[in-house]
Amino acid sequence: MESEDLRKEGDKFGQREPLTRRIRTLLKEYPDGLSIPKELIQNADDAQATEACLLLDLRSHSSQNLINDTELHQFQGPAILFWNNKPFQESDFGNLCEFGGETKLENRKKIGKFGLGFNSVYNLTDLPQFVSKSSYCILDPHEKFFNGRGLRFDLTKTTKDGRSIADALQGHLEPFEDLFEFSREKVKKGQSFEGVIFRLPLRTSEHAKWSEIKKDEYTQESARDLIYMTAKFSDLFLIFLQFVNKFDICLIEKSKLDVKQIARFERSFRNDSNSAMAQVLCREDEQFCSNYQITIKDLLATERTFDWDIFVRSSDLRSKPDKTRCVGAIAFPSKDLKLESNTNNQLLFCFLPLPHPPSTGLPFLVNGSFAVTSSRRNLEVDTVDDRSEEKRIEGQWNRDILQRAAAPALCDAVLSKASTHTQDQLFNLFPNYSQEIERLTQLLSLTFYDRLTSDAGMKVFKPSKSEELVSFSDKRVIVISHNVPEEVRLSIMNCAPYSSSPDMWISLNNRVQNSVSLFFGERLKNKERNFTFFFTDLIKKAAGLFEFQRQDYITLVQHALNQSHCDFEIRQTLQKFPWVAVTSTLNGVEGEVKVKFPKQLVHPRSNAGELLYFTSNFFPSEQMNLTADQMSLMCQLLGMKTQILPKPAIPEVISNLNGMTAWSDIEKHFKSYARHLNTNEPNYTSAALQGEICRGLLIPKVEDEG
Repeated sequence: MESEDLRKEGDKFGQREPLTRRIRTLLKEYPDGLSIPKELIQNADDAQATEACLLLDLRSHSSQNLINDTELHQFQGPAILFWNNKPFQESDFGNLCEFGGETKLENRKKIGKFGLGFNSVYNLTDLPQFVSKSSYCILDPHEKFFNGRGLRFDLTKTTKDGRSIADALQGHLEPFEDLFEFSREKVKKGQSFEGVIFRLPLRTSEHAKWSEIKKDEYTQESARDLIYMTAKFSDLFLIFLQFVNKFDICLIEKSKLDVKQIARFERSFRNDSNSAMAQVLCREDEQFCSNYQITIKDLLATERTFDWDIFVRSSDLRSKPDKTRCVGAIAFPSKDLKLESNTNNQLLFCFLPLPHPPSTGLPFLVNGSFAVTSSRRNLEVDTVDDRSEEKRIEGQWNRDILQRAAAPALCDAVLSKASTHTQDQLFNLFPNYSQEIERLTQLLSLTFYDRLTSDAGMKVFKPSKSEELVSFSDKRVIVISHNVPEEVRLSIMNCAPYSSSPDMWISLNNRVQNSVSLFFGERLKNKERNFTFFFTDLIKKAAGLFEFQRQDYITLVQHALNQSHCDFEIRQTLQKFPWVAVTSTLNGVEGEVKVKFPKQLVHPRSNAGELLYFTSNFFPSEQMNLTADQMSLMCQLLGMKTQILPKPAIPEVISNLNGMTAWSDIEKHFKSYARHLNTNEPNYTSAALQGEICRGLLIPKVEDEG
């Protein structure tokens, strides 16, 4: 039997999937929520629109002059509308009809490469409609109302019986009338509507009964929740988009005159920046680096503005098969380089915020021409389970973007801001390493810290005694150990200008130091010096430090004392140099600052101290704020006196006694002094001392103890 005859013998059989089922499956990847407005605004940006608006229209419209009055009137109620100011091109009409949108793959300038995103609107509607130029289109994936999956009308034409199509469709066009300057009469007369308005009638409970796409009603409350959720994040939408500079969110309650503005955000370019700098996929350069500044204004709150700095890098790589550029960018607040807390969960962008991962561990926003899943919810990654060459290529592509584009952009940013911001502000840009963040974004941190610690050109650190910036790899650079508390590190840096060391001292905050240690611990270890190293150097200038850096000096001394009982090296340093500040007082006026060894001084609240209350030359300065425990350490470990006066104190006591005019005062203090000497110097008697004082012999013969 001929093969052709055999084909006639078989019954039709094969895989077939209705469009409604395919959409229903697709919506699992495009869940209800921000994916809907994000996909619409992404399409607007792909079309190179500069303005867009999301509008919830709660009005009900005419049920007359519809394609099918008896059935389509149910779609004339509340709807969500989306407008942008760029009309459809003929290719866009075709692309919308292609479920996979393959035509987008040929255009590397477009963000949305898959053309699937528009179908997210089926979360809330079964019958999307739109107007653009002279066309009105309505889609019916159920094939329920038309002979096919949708219709397109040319509003400038007439029907066979001579009736204007625009007039025949007046009921369908009424919801668009006078919105965003759309006019049925103008279009009918050939004046093209230079924009596009999508209208998405909300799925009612009746629609949900027969819908094969979704069985859930989309209530007015759900629609309100959606537009307010969008308003919450819409300022972030504008940061990395290439063309859209203005985004509004509105609500119409009852009439066109009752328009409520929910949000209005506008992006402008500051300084020497311009909008072309944001169009990174349109650049013709093979490789480029640039930076620009934008301001995003909340036009409904005049005091709310968001200033961002954006740094962009591209490499010479191109993706396969669509030849997309390898572009990476970072963004951060211009003023103090620190993200607000409410931005911390939206850190990874493929021109619009990606919902995954929830946190990158990076203290800035990251944008890239990433390979994303078809739903644009996740980055593509390759795993050991995959044999797909395409998966492997896409996984490597995302790694290349982070390492070869985003990380260099971060280095550019840090270099640029090092001379204009404080060191602490600059550290706001340094990524934070954590085992809990995505492995993929760890690559950016690893690449950054590798260059930071090895590249002599990364001069971003402000050293102790110089205005010039230095690199971590500079041989003169030493780092304060991470074991030193951060507040003590700060005091060391403040006191460092008094050092005579030729080294350049730098300090890293805990977050940065931990990250460097985890990535490149050996490089850090070779640079680190402990507290004793810095304290020994600085204590040589103790008097000057106390006078000019008093609080920092006190912080250093207190830390040294607290460590002295368990750190022999620090104890040796404290014993080797005079460091206890004493402020001499004359007639109640503070005089010269002196520094002495503890063994030259007396504990003010001790037996010996009671004899010296009228002078401060032998007490630690009260301004040192030493605690009782710290004073005790000075006595136990470092020899400060409690029972025996140091030799220089004895003539001062006698001198003070001689200076008294009231014999009762002399007698009282003399007896205390005599008692002290009788206890500690048995060769002296009260009578002998009294005789010496009376005769004006001021310096008794007392051997220096020790």
